[in-house]
Amino acid sequence: MQFLRLSTVSVLTLFWLLCAVPAYAQVPVPSPTPVTTMLAWDHDGVNVTGFRLRLDGGVPSDLGAVVRQADGHYEIRFPALTPGLHVVAISAYNIAGESGAATLSVQLVVIPATPSNLRIVVN
Repeated sequence: MQFLRLSTVSVLTLFWLLCAVPAYAQVPVPSPTPVTTMLAWDHDGVNVTGFRLRLDGGVPSDLGAVVRQADGHYEIRFPALTPGLHVVAISAYNIAGESGAATLSVQLVVIPATPSNLRIVVN
């Protein structure tokens, strides 16, 4: 049996390639989502009045003018969703209209609680 040995550079390159692929795959997210979980996207910010969030093809929510982060991306708190498969979409808009949407499929999973009070019992 032959084992594949990966260098740190190989692993980092693979990680970068996986992150650079358009978001078509499901992304597992714990439910309920921790308050530190953010939904982030990139946009040049040119000719934008605001952004809209659409969940599962429903009615869009107007996010308004989202603050651009120091490194150039935008982010909002991840919306509260029930466990299961969901589609999250973000679009930009201005007075002339609305852009196409960037979409991401997410699978919210319920992570079981950690066992507690671990002990040895002698009967």
